[in-house]
Amino acid sequence: EGSFCVTALVAYDVLVAREQLGERWSARAQARCLERVEPLIGYLLRADETHGAISNHILTAVAALLAWQDVMPGAAEARAEALMARVKAWQSAEGWWREYDGADAGYQSLATCYLADIHRRRPHWQLADRVARSVDFLSHCAHRDGSFGGLYGSRNTRFLMPAGFEYLADEMPMAAALAAFARTSIATQSCVTLASIDAGNLAPWFNGYAWAAQLCATRQAPRDVPLLPCQQPRLRAWFADAGLLFDGDDEAYTVVSTHKGGVVLRTSTASAARIDAGVVMRDGHGALSTTQHYRRDNTLRIEADEIVVDAPLTPLRHTPFKPVDMLALRLLNLSVMRWRPLREWVKRRLAALLMGAPKALAMRNRRVIRLRPTFAIEDEVSGASGASKVIIKDLRDEFAT
Repeated sequence: EGSFCVTALVAYDVLVAREQLGERWSARAQARCLERVEPLIGYLLRADETHGAISNHILTAVAALLAWQDVMPGAAEARAEALMARVKAWQSAEGWWREYDGADAGYQSLATCYLADIHRRRPHWQLADRVARSVDFLSHCAHRDGSFGGLYGSRNTRFLMPAGFEYLADEMPMAAALAAFARTSIATQSCVTLASIDAGNLAPWFNGYAWAAQLCATRQAPRDVPLLPCQQPRLRAWFADAGLLFDGDDEAYTVVSTHKGGVVLRTSTASAARIDAGVVMRDGHGALSTTQHYRRDNTLRIEADEIVVDAPLTPLRHTPFKPVDMLALRLLNLSVMRWRPLREWVKRRLAALLMGAPKALAMRNRRVIRLRPTFAIEDEVSGASGASKVIIKDLRDEFAT
């Protein structure tokens, strides 16, 4: 695959393990460790990631290069600075870092882990203000039921990485609030935890949890922390670039994604979460279409307690990945795709297929979301000649458990 990110992940975790082991490892073992990591760093120096703007991937590489530079001074510093400059350009003025097309809470929590370590290693890079703005944005993605993130993000993720918040807690009050939230949510399994991480991502996530646990064990948790947005009795925050509206009152905390056709997440401490992913239509040939693809050109109106999102429906790609497809891909990886230009072209095509928004259809949906006095969602589909609405099973009971 020639994965830039996975190479960085392995290099970073091995180097940090070496740091943590310290004198428990013999000089010979430490030298062998560096020998194993050297070709990985060499790859990060000469290769690149071109199939999308994925901030957490590049930040992983920055952290790995700095960890290498700290023990083997050389070209890694300049490469890390160049990659960091690229990620800085991807940060929105609203604080979030791009994950493909927009903001994504789960991956941004992972990016915060690497940002915290970069900030620790290079305080003179003066990243504190950028990281604080990132943390302030992320604070809105913590929900009243203990969950975090969700379908309103550009990558739909709901997992929560606590390490960055734990490290930054002494420096940034909102990071301390998120660290306290993460401790409770992980203990009660209210968010996606290690128990649900896939095997390929288990090692880096486990190591992030280990760093968080180490920080918790070596210092007391801050006592006086600010309220998170979801904990405030009244809140309205609108992030136009992210297309996200956060609204809280005595009854519930609601998140609306206008870039995803009006995806709604509504949580409270008294009842199960309500998650409305939007409209799905089926035409006469059985093909499905949806309003959920990420689009910045949706028509929007926000007036007091009513949000109106007018969005086109786009084809829903749901072709299953069969074993024969996996076999073909593996054979290609071992042969012609060892040629980097071809490999990167294939990855760009796959990324466009999986993450890009298909061409809009003639059908449109006008979604009206009323927050008060009674919460309601109304959908009106136009241009749906010969198409029928697909009833999606209500997931509230499943999310409640």
